[in-house]
Amino acid sequence: MEDNLKTLFEGVEQVDIEIEGRGDIRLKMKSEIHQVPSEVKVIVSMPIYEGRRFPIDIGKRITLFCMKKNVGVFSFSGLVVQRDIVDNIPRLHIQRVSPVRKTQRRDYFRLPIVMDAKIKIPDGIVKEKRIFKREN
Repeated sequence: MEDNLKTLFEGVEQVDIEIEGRGDIRLKMKSEIHQVPSEVKVIVSMPIYEGRRFPIDIGKRITLFCMKKNVGVFSFSGLVVQRDIVDNIPRLHIQRVSPVRKTQRRDYFRLPIVMDAKIKIPDGIVKEKRIFKREN
């Protein structure tokens, strides 16, 4: 997998940030990408949790998730190395500390194909007819 964050975040505006809460609880929050200054650093807005900004301390380890349409979900561990405020928007500077991983979200692959099929039903089995219409 490509570990270059500039390439990874190309065309991506939002990310999910996951941090460990109390006990085994993991909080997942929304954030927006502001800038990708290097191959290993990204600047995002302070995440939102239950309608409020959720401050994350410098030195905190987090996991970032991003979804690229028709490609998949990617994630990596990062370290908050700096916080700042630009144009009244609090931001986090995150340094990537692990390789980028592609996450499989399903146990199967959905292939967008419709095929005609003939089905032979043995005698003695109740036949049920269902018609599925595919909308384009």
